[in-house]
Amino acid sequence: MDTLVLPGYYVRQIHEQIKLLGLETESWLQSYRLSIQQLSEPYLELSLPAFKDMVRSIVHLTGEPGVGLLVGSKLLANTHGILGYAALSSSTLRQVVDLFERFMVLRTTLVRMEHFEDATAYHIVFKENVPLDDVRGPVMDAVVLAIRNVLGFITMNQCPVDQVVFSNTRGNHPLALSLFGCPVSYGAGWDGFIIQRQWLDCPLTMSDPRTFAEAEALCGRELKQMEGRSSLAGRVRQLLFTHQSQFPKLEVVAHHMLMTHRTLHRRLMEEGTSYHQILDEVRHTLAVEHLQRQHLSIKEIAFTLGYGEPANFRRAFKRWEGLSPQEYQQQYAGEPPLER
Repeated sequence: MDTLVLPGYYVRQIHEQIKLLGLETESWLQSYRLSIQQLSEPYLELSLPAFKDMVRSIVHLTGEPGVGLLVGSKLLANTHGILGYAALSSSTLRQVVDLFERFMVLRTTLVRMEHFEDATAYHIVFKENVPLDDVRGPVMDAVVLAIRNVLGFITMNQCPVDQVVFSNTRGNHPLALSLFGCPVSYGAGWDGFIIQRQWLDCPLTMSDPRTFAEAEALCGRELKQMEGRSSLAGRVRQLLFTHQSQFPKLEVVAHHMLMTHRTLHRRLMEEGTSYHQILDEVRHTLAVEHLQRQHLSIKEIAFTLGYGEPANFRRAFKRWEGLSPQEYQQQYAGEPPLER
């Protein structure tokens, strides 16, 4: 069972949203084996099923589909610990993006941040590290808005975000437009926002290279401590995500972990999983991402995920989702997938 690490402050914001309704929150917290005192702790550990149930419950209790945005609106630049402190001292937006790509795991193990760029635009993309399923919408709402808040603060609310996009097809458009302050679109196949490249290397007013170097070093130290505490399965999963263009074999993964492949297999078994099970989970997550974005054909996705034959990929996807890749893409997009 996956264990998530979340700052207590983040969970406290979910708790506060329920409290605003005048509802009793102590029993709600107890249902997740948490107490009000624990919400002041630096980090909390929750199982993935418990976290998903927590998000579903707040959507149900508030009756607000945009509740993720309400939580994200409270996650300001000074709420992200040493990572936020480093961001405040950064020299450019490019440096901030690089910082969050490397160290976002210090704040949440749910999602990761990546980027790609073309001739004019810089796309900041958020991807799930674990299958979020029906809670992906609220989670991405909160995460994207939280990072947008950081960029807005360090640029004195002059952050040149051209457009925010979400993969989910249903959203709270008026609320999102008000909070993001720029056009917001849904059903885009990815989650994140777009910035014009010309702004990436403009100097930031609050830049402090010495403070940034110190904070960056602290982030690096904290990451090493986290990696030492994290499960072996989590480290293997992260390695596969970072080598998704060509998944390393068990022997190569074992070499990265400084152990023999037999030892790696035995220790993963002790954690209730295996290399092949983790690889299957990573392929599942990436397959869903590719199909939602519709940027590759079914055959290309199969090749990207390491399946020799598209038929093998189709069988695997049917096992994961109960639908064929084509059926999933049609259901998700509401229209026939792009044929190449």
